[in-house]
Amino acid sequence: MELGIIIDIAKIIKEKCPIKALKKECDKAKQVATAVIEVVQKLQSELKQQRRQNRTPPAGIRGPVNGLKEGVEEINKVITICRDQPLKAKVLSNTYIAKLRSATSKINDAMNALGGANAA
Repeated sequence: MELGIIIDIAKIIKEKCPIKALKKECDKAKQVATAVIEVVQKLQSELKQQRRQNRTPPAGIRGPVNGLKEGVEEINKVITICRDQPLKAKVLSNTYIAKLRSATSKINDAMNALGGANAA
């Protein structure tokens, strides 16, 4: 499963902040990344415990995990643009704000499906 990758991307998001372009939205993305790390680490722990007990992971877990991965990847792309191309981020701010909101929504849906708290 891709849980380690999700944590790595979320940590990268946290490291890229603060960003001057779309600062408020990027700060919120950093909070989302922190919440994702916590939920995924908890999930990793639960899955390890299930393996030790020779139990099968819950059915349907792959969809929410993929949702988390897609969400953090999208946030990472937007934050990279905001950091590396601040003028582009300001000119197309509505586009990038919408992308961040969409990614956050995807993450929230995935976290709800996993039984975790909302990221934002």
